[in-house]
Amino acid sequence: MMSDVGLSQYILKHEDHRNKEMLDTVWTMQVIRGVIFFTISLVIAYGIWNLQQINSISLNGLHSSPQLPVLVAVMSFICIFDGFKPLSKFIYGREMNVLKPNLIELICQFFGCVTMIVWAYLSPSVWALASAAFVNSFLLSILTWALFETRHSFWLSSSIMVEVKNFGKWILLSSALTFVAANADRLFLSALLEADDFGLYSITLMFIGLATTFFYKLTNSVLLPALSNVRNTSAFGSSFYNVTWVSNLVVGVATVIGGSLAPYMIKLVYDARYHAIGTMLQYYLPTLILLSALNLNNAILMIQNKTKVHFAVMLLRVTSLALILPFLFEMFQLNGVFISVFLTNLIALLAQYYYLYKIKVLRFKFGFFIPALFCVLYVCLIF
Repeated sequence: MMSDVGLSQYILKHEDHRNKEMLDTVWTMQVIRGVIFFTISLVIAYGIWNLQQINSISLNGLHSSPQLPVLVAVMSFICIFDGFKPLSKFIYGREMNVLKPNLIELICQFFGCVTMIVWAYLSPSVWALASAAFVNSFLLSILTWALFETRHSFWLSSSIMVEVKNFGKWILLSSALTFVAANADRLFLSALLEADDFGLYSITLMFIGLATTFFYKLTNSVLLPALSNVRNTSAFGSSFYNVTWVSNLVVGVATVIGGSLAPYMIKLVYDARYHAIGTMLQYYLPTLILLSALNLNNAILMIQNKTKVHFAVMLLRVTSLALILPFLFEMFQLNGVFISVFLTNLIALLAQYYYLYKIKVLRFKFGFFIPALFCVLYVCLIF
């Protein structure tokens, strides 16, 4: 996410999305990005290992684990898998032919989850969590090469690179801030919680991540191309209202049902050591309502070429999290983290709605009513 320079969005918005020179240039930039981040990850892994050897890291928390440098080094190969993956998904997405690429992604995610569950059952450790992402990324890269006809060559066009740079600079900054906002709680807690407690929290975020990934894929693979095709027509306003209404309603209902069933589902799948995950999920799930709305609004800002506004909203989100998280954690411990994440996403969502209302893309009351209603309903029913 921190390396997102708008490559996929550039293809989705390009007039000739099958232009060979454009695709080769974007793919080559993707490969270079993957190699760079692979190298950076290896350097970080070595740095952590070296600091551990001279006892520069506190012995409390996950940072002191001897597994951490190895884990970072192994997971860095995901950057290589993702870098060399063909651009078939974005080409098909522009043509609204999303069934095949999304089905392949679901298959890969399924095998990743199966690997994680089996590994956790046989040998509970942080490697079980890591295996899901590794297997998912590896299989996705292999299957994309095997099942699509798209092939690329190494090529860099200076004019296309300039276009991508101008289009993606605010996306890059926004993505970096989004990554920080999405992982700040984990970075904060990794030095304060014991490895077992942090593992439970990480599993909770893994389940939340599955849902947010689904929202992200749906928005960027289906809704973004569809709305882009009608952005300059009279149908854009009604299409946006319909998408907003249906999306918020479906997510709200699913969240309430998920919050009601979460403890029972965790008890069904995991033994007593993991039952606390059910309660953590109940505290975290209301944030999904806000994250879904945030993601949809981000797509609208992208269509309107308001990437700078998206950056400003993410900056507000990160700043508010930095101010609120330590304070609420001091008062309520882990529950304070859940409250902080919810409040900071609420602040960002309100800022988005205000701007969309200001430029007359959205009626403020209409946009905010359904997410607010389901957040209140969730609290009343679950707590």
